[in-house]
Amino acid sequence: AALEKATRAEPGCIDYVFSAELHNPTSIRVIEHWSDVDALKKHLAMPHLAAFQAALRSNPPKGTQIKMFEATEKPYPPQ
Repeated sequence: AALEKATRAEPGCIDYVFSAELHNPTSIRVIEHWSDVDALKKHLAMPHLAAFQAALRSNPPKGTQIKMFEATEKPYPPQ
């Protein structure tokens, strides 16, 4: 919760959410929405993220899968 709160306060953070999958509660998804790539790069250098990464090293997950997508907002319903 502390990581999520600190990250949401960062400049350029539009949204930052952790969620568990309903069909697989051992799987966690992190959804991040940044104003631009520079804001994301600054986030990756933040002390609160380093603390989170250290905690993961101390308690490593059984596996990880990282995917990054770049999306363009489209009006809905389509016009």
